[in-house]
Amino acid sequence: MPASKKGPALSLWRHRGYLAVFVALGVALGVLLGGLAVRGQGWSKIADALSSVSFLALAPAFAVFLLGIFLRTLRWRLLLTGQPIGVGRLFLVQNAGIGLNSVSPVRWVSEPVQFGLLTVRDRLPAGVLVATMTVDRGMDLVVTLVAMGVAIAVFPPLAPYAPYVAVGAGVVLVGIVALVIGGLAAGSLPWLQQAPVAGRFIAALKALRASPGRLMAALALSFLYWGLVGASGWLLLSALGLHRSLPKGIVAVLAATFFSGWVPGLPGAVGTFEFVGVTVLELWGVAQAKALVWAALTHLVLFLPSVVIAAVVLPAEGILTWKSLQALMQRGRQRVAPS
Repeated sequence: MPASKKGPALSLWRHRGYLAVFVALGVALGVLLGGLAVRGQGWSKIADALSSVSFLALAPAFAVFLLGIFLRTLRWRLLLTGQPIGVGRLFLVQNAGIGLNSVSPVRWVSEPVQFGLLTVRDRLPAGVLVATMTVDRGMDLVVTLVAMGVAIAVFPPLAPYAPYVAVGAGVVLVGIVALVIGGLAAGSLPWLQQAPVAGRFIAALKALRASPGRLMAALALSFLYWGLVGASGWLLLSALGLHRSLPKGIVAVLAATFFSGWVPGLPGAVGTFEFVGVTVLELWGVAQAKALVWAALTHLVLFLPSVVIAAVVLPAEGILTWKSLQALMQRGRQRVAPS
């Protein structure tokens, strides 16, 4: 008996140790990249660049971004065919998860929170949610990598980054092929189909495969969503008096969002986002101080709406403490566990 208790306890401490190392690595990397973003810039230069911005100019950027994230929710609703949930409710749940994820030191809580709310509160099938969330995220990766690939081909200053995009594209392609082939092949295994979650997952993949028009519409919404996200950053470029083309503005936002979303860092990707934004804008000939102000304002526009939604929605759902959040995610995991 003592040995059986020691095993789980040791495993828990190891898990916490790995988590602590990961968080520490993220903090160190975020501080380092943030320091590189502001290197050599006195506060006077940053203040001068900031003084050239009319904060009323933030309103169009916020409006365009909000339209974009609404289209993101519409895409997910399109994939959730036949499920009893409205776009408004899905919008709140999706952004509540994203907002909490944005301020979390470990950026792995978005999908678990969304999954927990939708399975526990809204009673949506776990397998269908897993399938649609996977396809949803896959589309984001595909669109981002396609856009970055086109940008590298069109804009010569980005050519040195081609190997990184190629590696990312290869990983995404292998993952998508494995998911689709594996999921559909699993449908031929009767014993697996009888498992509630696996059966729903397979059925959802088959339903999406049988609806190419729905998938194409969802992919079109993905391009529109990311186009609007990029356009919000481009509007901020104009507000700073930096008259660069819309494609260049979109590329800068996509690069900063993609890199900061996949690299460990500080909560909210503070520092990491700014580093990438400054790096890309300097390739477009923008002075570092103005590039830094643009990156910080774009970061604010892209992260603030979901954080505000999370601050309203999660308490309304009874999630007021870390313990209540863990309880929700645990109940969500129980929906996946085999019965």
